[in-house]
Amino acid sequence: MKSIISKKIAGALVLAAAGLPLATQAADTATVQINATVQAIFSVEPIDSVTLNETKKNHDVLIKTHTNATKAKVTITSANGEDDHFSLTKGDDLYQVKATIANDDKAKFDKTNHQMMTTVKGTGDQETTLHLENNNGDKELPAGSYSGTLTVHVGAV
Repeated sequence: MKSIISKKIAGALVLAAAGLPLATQAADTATVQINATVQAIFSVEPIDSVTLNETKKNHDVLIKTHTNATKAKVTITSANGEDDHFSLTKGDDLYQVKATIANDDKAKFDKTNHQMMTTVKGTGDQETTLHLENNNGDKELPAGSYSGTLTVHVGAV
């Protein structure tokens, strides 16, 4: 007898639950926020040293960069860059080198940080050409080896 009553009560509960609106059957809801972070990746290939002399008065330096779908800028820093040139030194003597970036006439060394910047035109593998040119004109320079360093950095725009 107990078994029959239990089955009838269980059946009645199932029928009652089926008749209830769906919202009254839900116990609770929760929202889960999901975030994804993609790090910007920038790299620049090593650049060989450059030699300028009486016979080789200019040289194009190919700066090869890679980014992962993130716009990048190339920053070129010289200890003494100013406007469109920087100097190589030998003691107190200066060898002036004009530096320009292909397809970017506005890229110049600023007077405060001695940096020249250009925005890379695309993402992925890109090439930026830095044109170096003897900027001494007819000025005679003392013989010897002049040296200087440019630092090339690639980063986010």
